[in-house]
Amino acid sequence: MTECADRYGMDIKILEREDCEGLGMGLYLGVAQGATSDPKFIHVKYNPPNKPVKSVALVGKGICFDSGGYNLKTGPDSMINLMKFDMGGAATIFGAARAIAHLKIPDVEVHFITASCENMVSGHAYRPGDVLTASNGKTVEVVNTDAEGRMTLGDALVYADKLGVDYIVDVATLTGSVIVGLGNEYAGLFTPHDEIASLLAKAASDTGESLWRMPFVRAYRKLLDSSIADVK
Repeated sequence: MTECADRYGMDIKILEREDCEGLGMGLYLGVAQGATSDPKFIHVKYNPPNKPVKSVALVGKGICFDSGGYNLKTGPDSMINLMKFDMGGAATIFGAARAIAHLKIPDVEVHFITASCENMVSGHAYRPGDVLTASNGKTVEVVNTDAEGRMTLGDALVYADKLGVDYIVDVATLTGSVIVGLGNEYAGLFTPHDEIASLLAKAASDTGESLWRMPFVRAYRKLLDSSIADVK
């Protein structure tokens, strides 16, 4: 991505483990701590040629290999041999970065963000039952280490929110349950905001993609209740 950013004149910032520790990214670093490969938090910024009228952050899940951690992916349906594709969200947003820079979108500032790492098993890996602290101070109970995408995206979304952008959109290979519900042709769209849902639905239609809006209601909030942390 550094080469692409340099080619198109985009700003790029890569935060190392120590930088992320300084920002208090306990969720992201909790996932990353089991791997021997260092985590890389990547932030690319597209600066439009004209004064921006809107700003957008695109956040992509960037798990470069997902073993499932101590909740190890097992069985014929686990697809563990394919888990290099768990960085599909990051690949999507960086593909968008290249397209946007190539097209020279005139008046929208766009940030592209991913918290990249591997989710591995080791003596240092995070465990079910651990309580981790996000960069906004919220505590999270780990129930399943194979739900690592929610953890890394948590700190990435806090980072994006602090940029003060108008819109945040995250893209992730988050759960196979979406395939169970929608099959292989549709991506699930989750948002409580009708305006954003309409904008994304139109963009999908214009580009030949298929989105299906899923229910996202306050009644589901209680499913995140934890007796030992702010959420689980």
